Amino acid sequence: MAGPGEDSIGAVAADFWEWQLRENPEEATALGDHRFDDRLTDLSAEAYARRGEAARELSRRLDALGALAGEDAITADVLRLQLAETVDAERLHLEQIALNQIDGPQVSFPRQIARHPSRDNRDVAFLLRRYLAFPSQMKDYLINLGAGLAARRAAPRIVVERVMAQLRDRLAQDPLSSVFVKGRPPEHEFAIATAVAQNVYPAYQALLDFLEHEYLPRSRANIGLWALPGGEEIYAFAIRQRTTTGKTPAELHELGEVELARIEAELRALVGQPVRRTLEQWVEADPHFEDRAAQLHAYRTTAERFRERLPEEFGTLPTIPLRIEPMPDFLEQHAPGAIYERPSSDGERPGTCYVNTCQPETQPRYRMEPLVAHEALPGHHLQISLALGLTDLPAARRRARVTAFSEGWGMYAERLADEMGLYSDDRARLGMLLGQAFRAARLVVDTGIHAMKWTREHAIEYLLEHSVATRREAELEIDRYIVWPAQGMSYMVGQMEILAARAEAQQLMGARFSRRAFHDRLLASGAMPLHTMRRVIAEWARAAAGVPQS
Repeated sequence: MAGPGEDSIGAVAADFWEWQLRENPEEATALGDHRFDDRLTDLSAEAYARRGEAARELSRRLDALGALAGEDAITADVLRLQLAETVDAERLHLEQIALNQIDGPQVSFPRQIARHPSRDNRDVAFLLRRYLAFPSQMKDYLINLGAGLAARRAAPRIVVERVMAQLRDRLAQDPLSSVFVKGRPPEHEFAIATAVAQNVYPAYQALLDFLEHEYLPRSRANIGLWALPGGEEIYAFAIRQRTTTGKTPAELHELGEVELARIEAELRALVGQPVRRTLEQWVEADPHFEDRAAQLHAYRTTAERFRERLPEEFGTLPTIPLRIEPMPDFLEQHAPGAIYERPSSDGERPGTCYVNTCQPETQPRYRMEPLVAHEALPGHHLQISLALGLTDLPAARRRARVTAFSEGWGMYAERLADEMGLYSDDRARLGMLLGQAFRAARLVVDTGIHAMKWTREHAIEYLLEHSVATRREAELEIDRYIVWPAQGMSYMVGQMEILAARAEAQQLMGARFSRRAFHDRLLASGAMPLHTMRRVIAEWARAAAGVPQS
């Protein structure tokens, strides 16, 4: 800790990052920092209060630094965004509404454990300590949910039912063949399975019993945050954090309707009239994958083809390898078509695009190329890997998670792939446009759910009307927006801000504008809030155009 008069943005960033790793030991493990591999995140009320005060102190140190410029100013903006999230989460008691089917402990703990190494006896010993600590963590989680019940902040019934189904699936699996044991050194499997059977499974059973007997009877029918005490403030917080804008729900709702209408006009231009029937015919005629191996091979081949074309648009390319792997079976039933997992800092785990190979015979091919563009190249893998290579920046910048920037870039990458001519045919372009329309619709249904008192059925019907999603896909998506308010809106908002920054730079620079140079500058500072990104690109464009800085 710096002494009086010795503080600096570098010192604040370093202290912030060390604090983040210490308070989130599972994340530290995933990043390749193994100092805390024997611990789990403290979910007690005292821990939330402690984290809130620590975030406020770091914020005070930031404010005391005064005006900053260049990369230091970007660092301050990135830190402020993340510190505000911790402060507001503690103030709003978000731990009381943490029950969900996307990243609750029935999902997050297996994912975290899958990243835990087992290179030697020390790793295994630390893994066992984590299993021993899990009942205590679950106890605090249940206390938090109980406090939520007492404050009339129960989750919607559909969410409770989904979590209970996940828990039953988890408990029905033999510990020895579960993700908690599978892949560990054979000589330790019995000890690990015993620890799982004696600690992890009983903790899950305690959660299931609590949900079944206490929580489900008091769950709510209304699905939106508007129905909770303080729900309007929670939603405003979620919008600020996920979109890094000050837009209101009404503004975002209208933005989604306008953007959806624009994209649907693009769809009409591609498929002709009547749009609905023609779309259905295209989708019905689209070939599916023969089996899991064929689907995985197609994704890998597409990623390699995209990789070969990257030098056309990027002067700096990632050196971290990309893997295309099948999604773990404990995820695929409730996951989208593909997800990206960041590389570890120690180089042991490359960037990985996990492909959902569940029921490949039902997976249409038209979605594949846009998914590769978004999740892999030139999307998440390129952006995140380049950020990790910015060794002159603090670790907190290289590893920053700013949803609006990263998902906005993923969406932009889908459009860029089209501009680059990467899509192999009109069916792939159709997949891109359908995906873009789906993300625009998210703005409408998210605000509809959480601010405008839409029912779940109304939201599902809206998605079905404006997409080619199946009923099951629409239900999964809507249930995701219920428990992740505003997260789904970050995609379209981020893309629109990136496109707006590019258009302004092109207008200012005229013939001097280079899309390749724009991409290099955009990605040269890592993920950042959208207002910061607009400032950075504007300063770059003015300097390149010889215009005095304002």
